[in-house]
Parts: sequence; C-alpha cells; structure tokens
Amino acid sequence: MNRPYNPETSYCHRLALVAVSAATLALGGQARAASNSWIQGQNGNYSDPVNWTGGVDVPNGPADIATIDGSASVVAIGNADNITLLTANIGVNNAGNKPTINQSGGTLTAGSFVLGGAGASRSPIYNLSGGTINATSFAWGNGSATQFNQTGGILNVTGTGSSNIGNNGGAIGTFNLSAGSFNASISSTGSLTIGRDSATGNFNLSGTGEFNATAAGLVFLANGGTGKGNLSVIGNAKFNVPAATLVLGQFGTEGAKATLTIDDNALVTSLITKIGGNNANSDVNGEMNLNGGTIATGSIRRGATNKASSETAIVMNADGGTIKALTHANNSDFLQGIFVNIKDGGLKFDTNDNFVTLTNALTGTGGLQKIGGGTLTLNATSSYAGNTTVTAGELVVNSAFFSNTSTLTVGADATLSLAHGIEDIVGSLVVGTTTYTTGTVGGFDSGADVVLPQFSGLGKIRIGTPPVPRNLVWTGAVSNLWTSLFTPPDDNFVQGATPTFFKAYDNVTFDDTSTVYPVLLSGNVQAGIVTLGGTNPYVIDGLGSGISGGASIVMNNPATVTLGGATSSFSGPVAVNAGVLVMGDNLSFGATSGVTIANGAQVNLNGKAPGSLYTYTIGGTGPGGTGAIVNGGLAIPSSSGGVKNLVLTADASIGNDTNRFDIGGGGTVTGNGHTLTKLGNNDMGFRGNASASPIHIVIAAGNVWAENTANALGGATGTVTIKGGARLGTYGTLEIPTPVTIESGGTLHNQGNGTGTWSGTLALQGDVILDGDGGALVINGVVSGTANVSKNGPQEVTLNASALSGGLGYDGNTAVTQGKLTLAAAALADNRDVLVESDAILNLSHGTQDTVRSLTLGSVQVAAGIWGSEASSAPNKSALLEGNGTLNVTVGGIGGSYDTWAASNNVDGLPSSDDSDGDGLPNGVEFVLGGDPSGPESDSNALRPTLTLDATYINFVFRRSDDSAGYSPFVEYNSDLSMAWTKAQAGVDGVMIDEVNDGFGTGIDQVTVRIPRTLATGAKVFARLRVDIP
Repeated sequence: MNRPYNPETSYCHRLALVAVSAATLALGGQARAASNSWIQGQNGNYSDPVNWTGGVDVPNGPADIATIDGSASVVAIGNADNITLLTANIGVNNAGNKPTINQSGGTLTAGSFVLGGAGASRSPIYNLSGGTINATSFAWGNGSATQFNQTGGILNVTGTGSSNIGNNGGAIGTFNLSAGSFNASISSTGSLTIGRDSATGNFNLSGTGEFNATAAGLVFLANGGTGKGNLSVIGNAKFNVPAATLVLGQFGTEGAKATLTIDDNALVTSLITKIGGNNANSDVNGEMNLNGGTIATGSIRRGATNKASSETAIVMNADGGTIKALTHANNSDFLQGIFVNIKDGGLKFDTNDNFVTLTNALTGTGGLQKIGGGTLTLNATSSYAGNTTVTAGELVVNSAFFSNTSTLTVGADATLSLAHGIEDIVGSLVVGTTTYTTGTVGGFDSGADVVLPQFSGLGKIRIGTPPVPRNLVWTGAVSNLWTSLFTPPDDNFVQGATPTFFKAYDNVTFDDTSTVYPVLLSGNVQAGIVTLGGTNPYVIDGLGSGISGGASIVMNNPATVTLGGATSSFSGPVAVNAGVLVMGDNLSFGATSGVTIANGAQVNLNGKAPGSLYTYTIGGTGPGGTGAIVNGGLAIPSSSGGVKNLVLTADASIGNDTNRFDIGGGGTVTGNGHTLTKLGNNDMGFRGNASASPIHIVIAAGNVWAENTANALGGATGTVTIKGGARLGTYGTLEIPTPVTIESGGTLHNQGNGTGTWSGTLALQGDVILDGDGGALVINGVVSGTANVSKNGPQEVTLNASALSGGLGYDGNTAVTQGKLTLAAAALADNRDVLVESDAILNLSHGTQDTVRSLTLGSVQVAAGIWGSEASSAPNKSALLEGNGTLNVTVGGIGGSYDTWAASNNVDGLPSSDDSDGDGLPNGVEFVLGGDPSGPESDSNALRPTLTLDATYINFVFRRSDDSAGYSPFVEYNSDLSMAWTKAQAGVDGVMIDEVNDGFGTGIDQVTVRIPRTLATGAKVFARLRVDIP
C-alpha cells in the first residue's frame, strides 16, 4: 500500500538510518549485531549458531540481548567463549521456564544479568564453576526455585544499583557459593538484598567461597512484606562487607524474618550489624546464630523494629563463635538492645585492642571467654550459667553475677576489674596456673583474704559457700551511712541488742527503732533481705551507690518510702505490701526479678527512666483507689522506661493526674481475665502484646493509645471501654481487633504516625466523638448502639461496616464538624438528623440511597428530597457532599430548595452568586426576595430591601420567600466598610427583628430589622442582606 508522504515522519526515518550506519562502521567489520533467543530444549554450546533461532545469529555484542528459555534447555559456556551483551535474560519469559546454564570458563559480560522472570515457575539454574561473569546489574526474578551455584570462577557486579537474591512475593532464590568469589559494588543508594518483598532469599557460603563488597552501602536480609532472608557462612568461607551496614531484617510485616548463621572457621566482616530494621520500624524479626567462626564488626545492635528483644526475637545465639570488635563509635554500647543467649558452646569476645562496653545482660547456659588486647566492660547484671575466662586484656565487671557453681579463670597476663565493689561467688577460681577453692581473692584495695595483681577494684571473689547472713536492725547510732567500704564501718545497726556494722549478705530492717530517716548509701552494699517496716518516711539513697548482689526488698511500711540507688544491681524480688514505694533513681530496683504490688499499695515511678527492664505484678487499686502504679515525676518517654511487663492477679488500676508513662514497652501485658482501669488525665501508651490472656481495659480518664502491636489492647479476646472525657487512639499504622465501647463523652481518635484501623466491634453510648486529629481513622468493625456521633479533626474518618443487615448502624444523630466522614455503608438512622459544617465533607461512598430525617448543610437545614454530591444524579446537590451515594431527607427545613427554585426559573446549574438577568441582584438574593432571574426582561430591582430612619433606629425591611426561609437569610451591619460585618441578632446590641407572615403577599414574609442609631460612627451605618446557599 502506498502511504502519503509525511515530511516529519520521513525526516525521523532518515535520522534512524544514519544512526544504524554509524553503528555498523564502529564494529569495524565484525559480525553484525544480533539479539536472539535460544531454541528451547537445545543442549549445546552458547557460541554454536545452530542452538539459536534461525541458526545464524549468536548474540554477542554490546547492544545484543540474549534470551534463554525452556525447561530442557542446557547451555554450556567454556574457555573459548568471550561473550558481550547488553542484557542476558535467563529463564525470564515463559511459564515452567527452568533452563540450565553451565559455565566452566570464558567470560560473560552483560550490562544487565537477569535470572528468572515474573512467575513462580520461571526458575533457571546457573552453575558457575570457572571463568568470569561481569555484570553492571544483577537482577533476580520471582521464581520459586531459582538457583545460582558457584563452585569456582568470579562473579563481578560493578553497578551501584541494588542486587537481589529472592525477589517479590512467593519467590525462593538460592545462591550457593562454595569456591571462587562474588564481588559486588554497592553504595549508599544501592544494596544487596537477600529476600525482598515477601520472597525467600538464601545465600549459602561454604568451602572457600568469598563475597566481597568493599564500598559503603547496605546489605539487607529480609526487606518487605513477609520476606525471609537467610545468610549462612560456614567452612572457611568469607562474607566481607567492611564498609557496609549488615541489616538482619530491614522491614516487614508479622512473619518476616532474617537469619544469619556463622559456623566452623568462617568469617563475616561488616562496618556494623543491626538486627531488626536499619531505619524504619516494622514487625520484622532478626536472628544471629554464632555457632562457630567469627563476626568482625563495629557493633551488633538492635534496629528500629517493633519486636521486643527475647529468646525468639532480635536475638544473638552464641554457641561456640567469636565476636571480634572493630574500632567504631558504637563500641561503647556494642550489643545495644539485642537479646544475647549464650548456649553450651559459649561465646568468645575479642576486643581487638579496643575499649568495648556491653550494657545489656548476657543470658544462657554457656560461658564467656574474653580474648585479645583491650578492655571489655560488662555493665548489666548478666545471668549466663557457664564459666568465665579472661585470657587476655581486661574484663571490667560492674555487677556481681558469676554463677555460684562456675569456674572463673584469669590468665597470668590478664586483668579482672571487680568495679562493683562487692563479693561475687564462684565454685572455683584459677589464676594463671593456681587454683583457689576457698576464701576470698581480690585486688590490693579489696580487703580480700588473698590479693593478686591480676585483680583490681574494691570487689572480691568468694570461692565456695558464703557466710550465714545475720539479721540486723538500723539505728543510725553513729552516722547515717550504710556502707561496707570502711574497715570497720560505723556501728549503725544492732543484732539483737548489740551494736554492730554491716557485712555482706546481712539481712537488714528499717523500722521505728531509729529516728535517722535519711539513710546515706556509700558504695554498693551487698545485702540479703532488706525490709522496710515501721512508719517512718525513710529515704535511702547515695550518690554513685546502690544495693547489689542477690538482695530482695520487702516494703511493709504504710507510709511513703523513697528507695534510691543509682548503681543498684540486686537481682532479688521487690514486694510492696503496703504504703508507697518511690523510685529515687533510675536503677532503684536494680536488676530485680520482679516487682509485686499488693492491694492498697503503690509504686511511684517518680519520673525515673531505667529503660525497659521491670515486670510489675499488681492486683489492686492503690492507696485510697489512687492507682497501683503512678508517675509523680517528669514524663517518662516511651524509650526510657515505664512498665515493661505487667501481670494482673486481680482487677487493678494505674495512672495519675501528672505526667506520662507507658505500659508494655519491649514486653507484654498479661490480664488473666481481669480488668485494668486507667486513672488520671496523664498520657499513656500501651506498647506490648496483651493478647496472651483476656484483659478488660477501662479508660476512665486521660489519653491512651496502642503502639507497636495490634494486640496492645488485648487482641480479639480483650475489651476496651472509653469513659466520658477519656480518649483512645493508635500511634503508627495499626489494625486493632479489640472490641471497643465508647460511653457518652468518650473519644476514639488517631494519635499520629499512620492510619489507625479498628476491626473489632464498636458499641456507642450517648454522645461520642470520632476524631481524625493525628491521622486517618478507619472503622471496619460492626458499629452499634444508641448514640450521637460527632466527627472531629482534619483527617478522614471512614465507617466501613454497619451492625444490621438492614443498614442500621448506630441509632443517633451524626455531625461532621471538620474534615471528612466517609460512609462505606448506608448506616445512618432513618429517624435521625445529619449536620455537615461548612468546612467539612460527608462522603457517601456506598453508592446507594440512605434515609435520614433532616440534613443541615453549613447553617442551613435543607429541604426534603434526595440530596447528593455535585457529581451525583440527585436533584439536590451540595459541595459539602461527596461520593455517588445519596440521602433521602424526609423532613426539610422551612421552605423549599434553592435548586428546585432555580430549575423552575430556568437558571439551574448556575451558582447562586450569578446575576442571570443583569439587574444587579445575584440569583441567591432574588431567591430570598421572590424575584425572577430568568431573563433580561425580569428586572427585580423593585423588590430590593428598603432602608428608613426614625429617631431611634435604622429600619431595614426585606422580603423573604417561604422557600428561602430554611436558608435563614440575615442582615449584617457595620459603621465602616473597611471593618468586619456584624450579624444582626435580636437582643444583641439593641437590635430588634420583627417578622410578618405573608406581609408582602402569599408566600412572601415581611422582615424588619431595627438597628440602633447609637451603633453609628460618624453618623454612618451600613447594612446588607445576606444568604448562604451551599
């Protein structure tokens, strides 16, 4: 067919021909460029043309694309093959696509190396045993069994974009590297991701295989959705990313998990290592299994995950491996926030000539060996049961925690600093080649039976059974010091009637025997049972001092006692049986195994911030019903403490009228079927999983929100009741399954940082508020009850469900005062009223007709009829309505509809501000006056308002049609046109308003507004008629 000549098109064609000619010249006589596809099912060498479609063109040029598909296709690349491609597409296009590539030598260079395509069955296998692959990008499809097996050769990925192993939902990708090297160029914007977007990625290094990425960047295990990322480094393999952050679990929903396993003599090197999110909070989990080998890194620390660190989450399991500390700013908190579980194989920690501090406790059945030069400081009260060995350098211990039956070994050239200043018990002690089986051993200032140069600090090691504790009573007879530092200390106690001084392991009682109430701790005292009795208002505290060892605290004093201890590390329980126990320092409760508060007793957190440490068991409402746990001090931020674990043994209450503290941060809430009442107007976040057993939460006052977990309020088996004046919300993107009851005056809202969704039932009573103050609020659960609902706040609130099949949700009025209320179901009560303020929107997204009694838009109660958005087919429209649903309004305001009037006067569709007949009167004003706006001959000037004066008033008289009465037209006045107008209201500023029904004839009332002349300024008063038509 002959086409007409198009100069523009023909010009473009000529340009294309010139470009092709230039490319051909550049090839210098080589074989012409070819993009081609492997014949599916062929088994042969890559460079043999017979294996390619057409039998001629073998893709091998910088602009070529090679496509290799087919389950039975087997491609060999050998020493004689030197291949250059724009793109290598391997197993990309067809379902059931599993070609195999065997490269034993040669070179494959590709701008883009694509392994697998969009579809689970597209799972190619690439076997690299020799030769080299050079790729700018390394793209992984979403096949269910895609593999790259490297047993030799070199893989170089030179681009700075992201590379993935296991990509997109349902994919399983496996990279096995047992020999040779994989060298990648990652960057601050690019990354290597193992398990992306709900896929499973497996990167297995073994034998002598090496992965190297020396530039700064990120390596993610599990990033997105429910993805799983698994990195295994065993044998003599090396995973080397010395300038990159290794992230075990970057982002994901519940079920997403990253696992790093190191064993044998393998080595993993990274700048730092994060478990659970590099920079974004989510529900992703992370686990490191250090079964052998070494991880060399600047720190291993908790990321931004919502998961609480535990034996199963955000955990490092050490079972024979070594941590080698690389110099980094994070050395000062090396294992920050993670759970450390030392198994039977133990943990070796090489400080590598650095100063390293661990602030978290080490747990488990195994032991710790400190190796390498430098200093390792243990600040927390650890509980691992195995032996402790200091082979080289210095180990500083700030808390006594060695297992009583363990063996402590200190090398001849090593140092153990017992900085805690108390006794620590072990089963046996080996120093150099000498074994000690009894007595105490310490440094020169310790006062121990045996002093050795390998020890420093005021503490000592006791080998074997400690002395039997004495029972002492405080007198303060000599001074107010409670100490064991001095030799001998002051006789501030009595044993029976005999004055004496305190010794380690003694039980002490503070009662009314003494009148010395401020007790000054000096150093760390290693007590047995500390009983706070009597009625004296004791304050026990001391700068840089505390209570240590296995001490326990028993509070029987009905008054208020303040317990300090900035360096307390005792491990026994705290029992508050009466009175109020006030935290005097962040670590007042040391490393207690738990705080139990009896009915009628109280703990005052006093603004202290110990971090997420303590378990509180409560079963009462506090003194005089003021709460079992309160915060009488400054607000405690969520990251600084509050209540980690809360256990209810009976109905209980918490909260106060001062500052915030949170519940469940980093822990759980166990209701055991009881009711927890939140008292006071303070803020409180519920931040831990509360779904293990039923709990019934009553918010009597203040502002409460769920954070971190959808089960923070008890999950589907719990309940929440919001009392009048109280508020309940969500922080972060959460979907709460807990049933909620909102009593009259209560508010359900959004605290911020994401959409809050409620999928449990919502029972309403009285006047309730749904507030989109901090973000969108979505109600997916069934809504019921007799209540008037007010939608407040700028963000959208969506009701997605109704209680009954007939469409009835709650039985009450609905007011949209701000923002948007979206109704996805026709759930409004037929005999109730709806109000939409002038700066709000009601979105009828359900697409059906709902019936209401009356509808007020802005300040106007509209006429009866069918109402909808301006885009709807309803005869009556308003910009305050959205969606394709409609409202059948059964009771209208006084008068009819402006839209009906406009249609009858042939000006429908025109705005009320338009002057259709050009007489100087807007259509909306003519609607009020009873005019005719239909054409040029319909001049309504004769109907204008009149203005007259008498001795006292300015008399403004206007016509008001019955149809317009529902829009409440009104008069405004001022004395200066540059000033704001004032609405004329009867009785305000002396204004009088008279109305005469049908004063201007049938259907036209006469309205007289009398404005006092005294309101004039400079003998001037201006008045105008106004009507607001939505």
